[in-house]
Amino acid sequence: MTRNPLPLVLALAGAACAQIYRDPFNYPNGTVVPGWTERRGDWVIANNRLHLGTPGNGLCFITKDGFNLRNSVCEALVTWEGPIPLIEGGGLTARHNGSNTEMGMILAMVQDNLAQGSFNALMLFEQGGSGVVFRFPLIPFIAARVRLLVAAGSATVQVDTDRNGTWDISDGTPLDTLLAAGGNGCSSVFKTPNPRSSGIDDFALFDGVLSSTGVPRPGSTVTLRLQVDGAGLPYQLASAFSNAPGVPVDSRNIPLVPDALTLLSLSLPTVFQGYTGVTGANGAALAQIAFPPVSQLAGVAFYTVFVTLSPAAPSGIVNISNDHRIDIVP
Repeated sequence: MTRNPLPLVLALAGAACAQIYRDPFNYPNGTVVPGWTERRGDWVIANNRLHLGTPGNGLCFITKDGFNLRNSVCEALVTWEGPIPLIEGGGLTARHNGSNTEMGMILAMVQDNLAQGSFNALMLFEQGGSGVVFRFPLIPFIAARVRLLVAAGSATVQVDTDRNGTWDISDGTPLDTLLAAGGNGCSSVFKTPNPRSSGIDDFALFDGVLSSTGVPRPGSTVTLRLQVDGAGLPYQLASAFSNAPGVPVDSRNIPLVPDALTLLSLSLPTVFQGYTGVTGANGAALAQIAFPPVSQLAGVAFYTVFVTLSPAAPSGIVNISNDHRIDIVP
């Protein structure tokens, strides 16, 4: 298939509201969470946030209906709510196998591990495999944006502990068992006597995974890795200085705000290398950003996303990736 970036270019030419699915949980208070399936525990909506309402029975999960992804990015805002300190936590799950046990899924969660009234631990588990990340103690925080990236044989958790748009913590692990597609959703745990768990809000899901390796500094080159579930798909990357509110495409959203950098990223292949191409047999592709040796670039931050394209897809767009932030250092 001949690459055709026209759908993205037309979308970026429009005015801006993520991802393939977003849920702010603005539902009536109660035990009904429309469009979601409880996998373990009794989940409730309270004050426009998702909570686990069943204490003491271990890790619990709820997944969004209609998605079965091998490669994905999901994220949410997790808030410690009390009202009294106890062991509690909240986060995300991916490649969930649909069972009601604690096994057979990838879990990323922040937790109050000391019952001190704030989050102080981070966990990333391959439930049933050997992939584990456990960071404790952390500098305490009350709320954080948590992101779980799962691509091929690895998983990465990122946490923005002060919610300023920068990932303060990033850690990953190889996977050895949970390599098949599964559901995406939320996870939580808490102990009595609280009436419910930490709050989860503003859930977002992407079916394209974008990450990078290398140190972004003037004169250096950063490699971007693209991963989707489909092979042989034309793709287009683009960069911009802002990721919100984004560009609406049918019921989805490209998390990028078009600007002068967007035009450069679409037209300057000596710097933005491989920004167009086709995904390989494993659904992966590589691109690069070759930063000019200009010292004034230090301190600049920007976002990059990609989409994959097909005339048969809604709006011509198959996959939409997460917004990947790059901060150029001296």
